[in-house]
Amino acid sequence: ADSADHSKRLGRVIQDEDIVTLRTLGVGQSGIVQLALHPPSMRLMALKFISVHQRNSRHQLASEIENFMKMDHGNIVKCLGGYLS
Repeated sequence: ADSADHSKRLGRVIQDEDIVTLRTLGVGQSGIVQLALHPPSMRLMALKFISVHQRNSRHQLASEIENFMKMDHGNIVKCLGGYLS
């Protein structure tokens, strides 16, 4: 139920099987960023994978994703959404 609640708040519903990972773009302290293809839309995207094991961390990450989705600026990468897997 927790995962479903976050999915409703985080925009488009994308699942692991909808994504084809192409290569790693970078690795940082909070996670890894990979170049990926979403075959249904043929859209290239950067995916950031962050490990969140504690429930409060998941809530904090969901709030951050919601805020990123609201941003609209030429110097900020557009966030399409997020999901828990």
